[in-house]
Amino acid sequence: RGVQVQIAFPGGPYGPERDAVLARARLVINPLFYPGGMFPVLRVAHCAANAVPVLSETCPDVQGYSCSYDNFVDEAHLLVRRSELRAHIAAESYASFKAFPMKLPPMGVEDRIMSVARTAARGRPS
Repeated sequence: RGVQVQIAFPGGPYGPERDAVLARARLVINPLFYPGGMFPVLRVAHCAANAVPVLSETCPDVQGYSCSYDNFVDEAHLLVRRSELRAHIAAESYASFKAFPMKLPPMGVEDRIMSVARTAARGRPS
């Protein structure tokens, strides 16, 4: 469809190379690893912090613009052509990221690990 795609996946790129890729990106596509999985906040946080629009696969706790996996190509093509919609998505993501508290409550390392483990256990299907 006349769109150049660069694929970046877990394992790279990171650091200045990742920043250069994101600076050139008009859109980041964020598929889930497992169908119906959890929204990967850490995977898209750098994009949100730098106002890079992200198209995510729909999941129960999705944050931001999303669509089904089967519609990724059509939605991505639409977003690449509509700069005002990309700018709106990027601005909303950035505002959400900026509003999120960045300070952790005071607790020891062991308490923090156990808190994360309990939270993860609650999110697992039985």
